[in-house]
Amino acid sequence: MIHTLKLSTALFCIGGSLACYSQEKGQSIISSAGDVSKAAGIILEWTVGEPVIETVSTSLALYTQGFHQPILQVQKLTTGKVMTSLQNKILVYPNPATSVINVQLENTSSSELIISLTDQAGKQVSNDRLPAHSSLLRLNVGRLSSGVYILCITDARGSAQNDYKIIKL
Repeated sequence: MIHTLKLSTALFCIGGSLACYSQEKGQSIISSAGDVSKAAGIILEWTVGEPVIETVSTSLALYTQGFHQPILQVQKLTTGKVMTSLQNKILVYPNPATSVINVQLENTSSSELIISLTDQAGKQVSNDRLPAHSSLLRLNVGRLSSGVYILCITDARGSAQNDYKIIKL
């Protein structure tokens, strides 16, 4: 009888703990004070109550503390275009990102690559080049407003292409 009672109590506690949530991931801020200012295409947000923050970066990631963390989601697109894909493995990271997107090639390319970023309206917001025999390009996207962007990576001849959908929240 005591053994059955202990087993029943243990199962009840385990089952009850699975139904509870101690933390949820989401973007919300609880602070004592703060404000938002917008002018000339620049948005400045701040909060009071965060005395010290730290940012640590490695070659593959950027770790930062703090309330205001813009999010970028990167997704590779498959297009209906009759164009060959670049044969090199391309990493677009971090995801989510704060203000920089890294475009990294697994192997260096023997030709220059053209990397352009286009907004939803089809307006090109950035056009960069990754020189031949380079493997990393850092794109500053901190100035961009929230929305959906297309990152297009094309070889110098324009015959091979990879497209990535980037969502900035």
